Amino acid sequence: MKKMVSSVLALSLLLGGVSVAGAEAKQDKSAAQEVRKQNKEAKQQEKWTKAVEEATKLGLGTDGKTLEQLKLEIKAKHEEQQQARLAKFTAKADKLGIETAGKTVKEIKAAIKAFHAERKETLLKKVSEKADKLGVKTSGKSIKQIKADVKAKQAEQKQEKIAKLTEKASELQIETTGLTVKEVKAAIKETKAAQKEANKAAKKEAKKEAKKEAKKA
Repeated sequence: MKKMVSSVLALSLLLGGVSVAGAEAKQDKSAAQEVRKQNKEAKQQEKWTKAVEEATKLGLGTDGKTLEQLKLEIKAKHEEQQQARLAKFTAKADKLGIETAGKTVKEIKAAIKAFHAERKETLLKKVSEKADKLGVKTSGKSIKQIKADVKAKQAEQKQEKIAKLTEKASELQIETTGLTVKEVKAAIKETKAAQKEANKAAKKEAKKEAKKEAKKA
């Protein structure tokens, strides 16, 4: 009898242990499922937040829309913007005479950049040549600086030229007040021509007088 009681007690304890272990395993499984569910929801929320932020930046409404709808609208907006950029750069490239057929926005932008770099180099060479003729130093200077120095040098030379013309006009007794450089030059030319004619006439008259005197003699 004691043996039987002991066996029943042992069996009860064993079954109780199995029952407890099973309950614990079930709890662990439920807890793991809850964690997975929470992680999934958190990821979904993160995706939603990012989608809303991007949609807002793109000027898209988000009310009453699902994540998938938002993603589709965002994709469509990006494609629209891409096409707009392509049209913009294509128009710019066309003005510059750059071939755009079959090229991406990135390739067109690179072609435009290369074109401007080449044109800048050509302009630098042209401006530098002009500067060299005027005796203007170009080393270490930008195109803008060289152009400014060239302009200043030309202005200086123009002033020198005006000063010389004014001096010459003064020698010829020409009034220069209010006259442009072009007008002063024209006045000098006219005065010189008149003086030349007067000299010719005087020489002619002198020859006449000389002949008369010769005949008298």
